[in-house]
Amino acid sequence: MPYRDDDEDDRDDPQSADMDDDDTADDSDESACPLCGATMAFDAIKCPQCGSWVNAVNPAKRRIEQFIWSAVTLIIAAALIYVWVLR
Repeated sequence: MPYRDDDEDDRDDPQSADMDDDDTADDSDESACPLCGATMAFDAIKCPQCGSWVNAVNPAKRRIEQFIWSAVTLIIAAALIYVWVLR
């Protein structure tokens, strides 16, 4: 199709949505520290501001693991007390 001078919709021109600067959070390679909220690299393992370690473990999974370790420790302690009393 030949180009006409009165064509206002040029497909080669960038759209206004492409030129917005408000979508920087979508393609950002930075994240916030979960402890202090400081900006740091997305793949950082330690916060440069507060020095806390960034762990990728899901908080719900962490609670389950903590519960399991607490239960195991309690069972071992109960078994040791039981053996000590029967001695």
